[in-house]
Amino acid sequence: GGYTLSEELTIRANTAANILTTGSNTLGADNAEVLAAQDALSMFNNDLDGVNTGKTRMHAIYEDNAALGAAIDQLYAKLQEQAADPMVQGQYGQFNSAATIIGNLTYNEKVYAYQKDTGGFPASVLKSLFGVKEVEPFA
Repeated sequence: GGYTLSEELTIRANTAANILTTGSNTLGADNAEVLAAQDALSMFNNDLDGVNTGKTRMHAIYEDNAALGAAIDQLYAKLQEQAADPMVQGQYGQFNSAATIIGNLTYNEKVYAYQKDTGGFPASVLKSLFGVKEVEPFA
């Protein structure tokens, strides 16, 4: 379908940041939901950078994605108590759309097929000779 895990995770981070900015402006930077969402987004971004550089395991970003989703849901609910802002609604919709796409990607199936193809002889020997790295599933 033209979607990639990396792109959708980046969309999640960017739309979460937009919702967070609106939340901070509307509710105040010291609001509990804003602070929780900021912490979740920071962890998500740090681990996303770590995954991209090979320093963080894919499972960490998987867990961060769930935590970010919960924090943004709570922030959005708090924002809706104040007023229904169409811009926030659009960003929240895009944030959730990326989550749906991530959930429907065949990334893990492709990782498992790759692992199966490169796990046997002689592929495993060639893989180690040429320094081919393992690919980690998103789970």
